[in-house]
Amino acid sequence: MNSIVRILLILGLLVGAVVGATLVYKRSAPDAIPSSGGESNTVAAKASDEPDEIQLTESFRTALVALQEGREDDALAIFESTLVSSPDYTRALQQMGVIYSRRGELEKALDTMLQLTANRPNDPETHALMGWVLYLAERYRDAEISALRVLELDPNHLATRYNLGLYRTAQNRTQEAVTTYIRAMKSDPTGAQVMSHRERLAAYHDAHTDRPSAHYLLAFFAQSMKDPESEIVELEHFLELTPAGAEADNARTQLERARATINGD
Repeated sequence: MNSIVRILLILGLLVGAVVGATLVYKRSAPDAIPSSGGESNTVAAKASDEPDEIQLTESFRTALVALQEGREDDALAIFESTLVSSPDYTRALQQMGVIYSRRGELEKALDTMLQLTANRPNDPETHALMGWVLYLAERYRDAEISALRVLELDPNHLATRYNLGLYRTAQNRTQEAVTTYIRAMKSDPTGAQVMSHRERLAAYHDAHTDRPSAHYLLAFFAQSMKDPESEIVELEHFLELTPAGAEADNARTQLERARATINGD
């Protein structure tokens, strides 16, 4: 599976995070986007200042049925029509942001998310989705800022703790990313989210094999999951791309340790 497909699949999981609600439509990729725990695609809870919910419920449900049936264009037309009469309807904005992102229409997605965050400035899930859209747009520093806002609003937002490590990896801030992932794992003692976040990192790695940080962080995950063979492969790639210095020296020491594990030393 190529990297773009994997990244777009990741997007589906965040819809479950953004949500807390009762209107659900099915998707075929359960672990597609960062979330705080949910795996199904649902609609976000109503914001306290959201207008005309009762009048819009029926059309919104019609749009969700269209999504469930794979008629994404029809659903998008309904959401867009809804916003003509109620431009602050947050549920429609949220779904449009997800659809645009999944299609790769990232400028439209960002415009939609800017409007949504303006309407819901204190909602951590909204900022989490915004961070992911910024990440897909390769605006990694802005994605990090959104993640920090999430953690300011909700320090226990575990998915964002992991995603912050990914955003720092993408900026080639290798040691900060390691520290960030360690903190996330300490907040996740059962390791419930480790595999899904390793997959997100792997998708980034596949798209950016020339960036040493991606290799080093995958080696870190491999070590944490007691997978020395994968750790060795990634450390070797890391050393091929990294100039001489302290980071390279540390990686060689780690590589020797991993090889000793394989050899039973």
